[in-house]
Amino acid sequence: MCVFHKGLLLPLAIEDCFHFLQRPKLDYYEKYSFLVLHYLNNKTLDIEELDLFVGKTYLVTFHYKPLPSVETVWQRLLQDPNGFNKGVSYIAYAILDQLVDDYFPIVYEIEDQLNEIESSDAKNQLPY
Repeated sequence: MCVFHKGLLLPLAIEDCFHFLQRPKLDYYEKYSFLVLHYLNNKTLDIEELDLFVGKTYLVTFHYKPLPSVETVWQRLLQDPNGFNKGVSYIAYAILDQLVDDYFPIVYEIEDQLNEIESSDAKNQLPY
C-alpha cells in the first residue's frame, strides 16, 4: 500500500524524509506523529537518519540503508507475535530502545581506544 496515495501521510512529512540529516524532532499531526532520529553506523561511525511515522494502527519506518535495529525488532516480533498485540507505540519504543542498545558496542570500543591512548601516554611520560 502506498501510504501517500491513500492520504495517510502528509506530503510535507514525506518531503522531510528526503532532507537527509535534519535535526532530530517530533512533529504531531492529526492522525500520526512523525519522528526524525539519528543513529551511528556501527561500521563506519557515519551519522544516519531514521524517520518514523507512528499512527494509531500503523508504523512506517524510512531509512536509506538497511538498519540493524529495525531488523532486530522485526525479527523479535516475528518470533513472538504477541509483541504486535502491545500496539504501535510499543513497537516504536522497541525500535528506539534497540537504537540506544546498539550504541553500547560503539561506546565501549571508543572507551577501549581511549584507555589504550592514556596508558601509552602514561608510559611515555618522563618522571620529574
